[in-house]
Parts: sequence; C-alpha cells; structure tokens
Amino acid sequence: MAKSACSWYPRRGLYCRDEASDGITAGDAKEWALWLKARYARGTIGRTIKRAKQSFQAAIDRELIGKNPFAKIKPPTHANEARQFFVTPEAA
Repeated sequence: MAKSACSWYPRRGLYCRDEASDGITAGDAKEWALWLKARYARGTIGRTIKRAKQSFQAAIDRELIGKNPFAKIKPPTHANEARQFFVTPEAA
C-alpha cells in the first residue's frame, strides 16, 4: 500500500496525495509554527498546532505515514493573561 505524502498550505490546510514518501518533515512543521506565531494570537496558534498533531496522529494510526512531524512541537497555552483579574470576596 502506498503511503500518503502530505503538504500544508496556510490558507487551504492539509493536502495529502498518494506517494511512497512522507511529505512534511519536522523542519517544515517548525517553520510552519513560526509562521503562525508571526501572524496569530497564542490561542489560535495552540489550537491549530494541536489539530495538526491530531491529524497526523490519525494518519499514523491509519498507516498512511510513518511519523508525526508535529510530535516535538509544543503548542502555546490558550491563557490570555490580560483577561485575568483578582476577584474579591465582596465581588463574588
């Protein structure tokens, strides 16, 4: 069975085609994560990276690719420190 080679297109998402090699490397994944960080908020970046990791893990589970290029990329937290505030007992 031929493996799937996948490519990420920032505006269109993930595109896979049947080939004998894996299309996205760990370096590509890191470069894409840096591209996201230059353009989007932390919550959007984290959510997008988590979805990419899940998608590639599903491809591994289906034996379409051999390894997850996003495995070592740690997504940022969704927390927005600007929204945090102290709640006094009177305000609660």
